[in-house]
Amino acid sequence: AMIPVVRRRYLRTLQATLSARGALALDVEPITDAAGREALRAMLESDEPRQALLALEQLGDERSPQITALLERLLTSPEPRVRAAAVDRYAQAIGARADAVLPLLSDPSVDVRAAAARSYAAIARDESIDLLVSLTTDAERDVRSAALAGLLLHGGIEGDITGGARLAALLGSGSRDERAEAAAVLGTLGPEAYRPIRRLLGDGEPTVRRAALRAC
Repeated sequence: AMIPVVRRRYLRTLQATLSARGALALDVEPITDAAGREALRAMLESDEPRQALLALEQLGDERSPQITALLERLLTSPEPRVRAAAVDRYAQAIGARADAVLPLLSDPSVDVRAAAARSYAAIARDESIDLLVSLTTDAERDVRSAALAGLLLHGGIEGDITGGARLAALLGSGSRDERAEAAAVLGTLGPEAYRPIRRLLGDGEPTVRRAALRAC
């Protein structure tokens, strides 16, 4: 008879603690019990951005139709940080839809547009090429880099050709900013980027060398 009462009180206490202390409440141990994870899923529906972000982080790679539905709701959050975190996570969700991400490709937030480019590329694959190509001329470097990386990672042969030409132009540019942008893209590509990154580590510009180190 006491189990339902204790469970309800545990969930209320856990949610209150997380609301007040954020990730510090969890120390270094993730929440693994069923009731705790249920509390985290409930926090995804919170109007408080910090709670929603914490829940997304702690739920890790959990996938279910319920999580997908909650993530789709968070894609329209008024808080840019929540939209960015949700769209980044959405690419791995069960039944993720490219059309759900499309509006965020023109979001006013740079972080959201960059996250949307990554997510859209992963969901739409080689059908994302035209939109990603248009984003490689975005005014913000983070968005351009995300779009170019998406072409190379998910765009198939056509994406490799188009993205490879753009990346080669950045690598051979006389502008240190463009070479640093190339380093940011290479940092997403994994071990196959070893040789160009190695060259950038010896670049004459400290800005480019720092970008290459971050890419490593």
